[in-house]
Amino acid sequence: NEMTKLLVSLPPLGLHLRKESSLLDLIETRLNPQQVLLDSTIINHNNINNQVEPILKKASKLNASLIKIGSWQRVAVHEEDVVTKCYFGKKKLVWEILERGLKSKIEIHWECIMGMRVSLQKNQPGILQLE
Repeated sequence: NEMTKLLVSLPPLGLHLRKESSLLDLIETRLNPQQVLLDSTIINHNNINNQVEPILKKASKLNASLIKIGSWQRVAVHEEDVVTKCYFGKKKLVWEILERGLKSKIEIHWECIMGMRVSLQKNQPGILQLE
């Protein structure tokens, strides 16, 4: 759609965002309403805490073909060489890079993310940019 292309092509506005806990809670509620339901279940029913806790700790996992930070980059040769994980319970993104049998991790907590852009095009790999 033309409007989407126009909006994506515009430069950043340079606005400053204060990430207060109420804003982060609102964003989390909008992005993951089931998580909020699980949190309230834990608060209201402490006896089921042990049953729900493993769900909160489980990460969403995506294989990535490339990670690039400034001029540094790693390209995945095999499917598991670069893996992105999102931990909703811990509120962080993790990249795991496997190189010569050694695994390195890069962790970014949600409150450290100032901006995010996702580019998706048909029949192309998706791109996630963080600021």
